[in-house]
Amino acid sequence: MAKVIPIEEVIKANKKAGQFWFSPATLEFFQSQVSPWAVKKNSKAYFISAERRSKEWFRVHWGHIFKDEVGTEQKEALYTIREADLDTGNIRTIGEFQEFDNLAKAKKKLKELVD
Repeated sequence: MAKVIPIEEVIKANKKAGQFWFSPATLEFFQSQVSPWAVKKNSKAYFISAERRSKEWFRVHWGHIFKDEVGTEQKEALYTIREADLDTGNIRTIGEFQEFDNLAKAKKKLKELVD
């Protein structure tokens, strides 16, 4: 049975594993925010992240081409469902990165995943 937990439990597991997914520097770099809660089901927890940078920005920067680009940042956030393994601290994307154009759609899909 799924239950709502504070995101701090996910952050603690990620940090304990020596990972930096939730570090302030990481979140700032990717202009990300995370929901204050997650839904735990077995040893997994699902949460929603919001990113304000465009997919093109991520392609360029993840390709190690670090340069300033005009017009690559979004005004509105796009939302992604994430799965955290509470045993290993690993975080992965469920579905597509920035798949949802509004929070209501992301929440609906998350609910479908855990029901």
